[in-house]
Amino acid sequence: MILFSWNIRGLGRPENRKVVRNLVMSLKPQLLFIQESKLNKFDSRVIKSLGGSILTSGMGVEATGSAGGLITLRNEELFTVKTCISNDRSIILSRELVRLRKDVVFCNVYATNRECERKEL
Repeated sequence: MILFSWNIRGLGRPENRKVVRNLVMSLKPQLLFIQESKLNKFDSRVIKSLGGSILTSGMGVEATGSAGGLITLRNEELFTVKTCISNDRSIILSRELVRLRKDVVFCNVYATNRECERKEL
C-alpha cells in the first residue's frame, strides 16, 4: 500500500495544487493525507484538481480562517472505507483487511500549536 502525508501549508495557489497532482500521478498512492490546506471550501473540484484519475474520492475538513484544513483522498477502486469519522482536527478512516480479517485505522491529524489544546486532542 502506498500512502503519503504532507503538511502543505496552503493549497490556495494553483501551482501548489499542480505539485500535489504531479506527485499523485507519479507515485499512484492509495491514500493521501494533507494537513494545513488552508482551504475554506472542499468539494469535487478540489478532489479532481489534486487526485486526477488516481485519487477519486475524499473527505475534507475546512480551514478555520487562514489556519488548518485537512484533506484525505483515496483511490476508491483500491481502498474501500468501512467507517469515516471527522472533526475540525482529524479525519479517521477504517478499512477491513480481508486476508487478515482485521480492521485497520488511518488517521489524518492536524494539531494546534497551543499546548493545552494539544493535550486535549
